[in-house]
Amino acid sequence: MEMRQDGKTYRIVVEAKASLFPRDAREAIWQLRNYLAHLENDFYRVVPVLMAETISPGARELLRDERIGYFDSSGSLFIAAKGLYLRVDKPPSRKQSRSLNNLFAGRRAQVLHAVWVTKPDWFGVHEIAERAGVSPATAPETLIAIERRDWVEVRGAGPAKERRLTNPRALLDA
Repeated sequence: MEMRQDGKTYRIVVEAKASLFPRDAREAIWQLRNYLAHLENDFYRVVPVLMAETISPGARELLRDERIGYFDSSGSLFIAAKGLYLRVDKPPSRKQSRSLNNLFAGRRAQVLHAVWVTKPDWFGVHEIAERAGVSPATAPETLIAIERRDWVEVRGAGPAKERRLTNPRALLDA
């Protein structure tokens, strides 16, 4: 997209995602910066923007810190460039709130509690499922969700994959 403001032309490069959490935002920032590094441009001021149905508060903060624009379905908008600054913060819609907060309900909350209790130690899916008293299918869903939020550190892969809570404050604040 192109935009003109006070005689200056900006080219807005938009990357669309379904949802953005901190881990996804970091990857998208890398992709955008890689794309922009290969973009031939002598005339326009280029402004990268990520667009998603839902953008978590942590991802919004990361994007603002990195001066990457964002837009979501609530109407929240952030664009920062030389000579241009736009920020509109809207509360999340009901649908967005559900997708951001469904982690804290039902059996998933039991998994979060089990993760909290194991704070300094590495743990596997089966160990957490057993501690939480949930099925081995419920635990991975929850663990993937907290990985996306950057609350855990991961090592290994597949059945041997282990995690450790690294951001207990963020978990507690959420």
